[in-house]
Amino acid sequence: RLRAARGRGDAAATRPPLVHRSLSAPRVAASLRISQSKLRLALSSSRELVSLEAPCFVNKRASDDKAWLDLIPDEAPKPESFLETALLQEQIHNSLLAALHPLEREVLSLRYGLEGRDRRSFDEIGAVFEMPKEGV
Repeated sequence: RLRAARGRGDAAATRPPLVHRSLSAPRVAASLRISQSKLRLALSSSRELVSLEAPCFVNKRASDDKAWLDLIPDEAPKPESFLETALLQEQIHNSLLAALHPLEREVLSLRYGLEGRDRRSFDEIGAVFEMPKEGV
């Protein structure tokens, strides 16, 4: 309905109430037979989009132009840090598990979700080895 009103050139339905002080949001919403919250949503979603690559200000030299994207800090961790962390965890995991007896290794793997397993409670581990949780 907002598009239809806009196509008819109905200024009351297409412009925000703050622009035309004589038109109130309740009157515009009532003329379109929608709630005020839906009117606010429709008006806010119909705003013009701006590309992050669009220049936010232009300098004398084109190479010095700044885009909106240049102003947003990149705080995402680098892929290298994920790889380093994963390799370090794998080395620690392998060296610790190599020092344990097979039963101890199995219990720790089940308890802490190592080797791609789901984490389990002491009750669940006890059920696997047919022993009480205190014996785990």
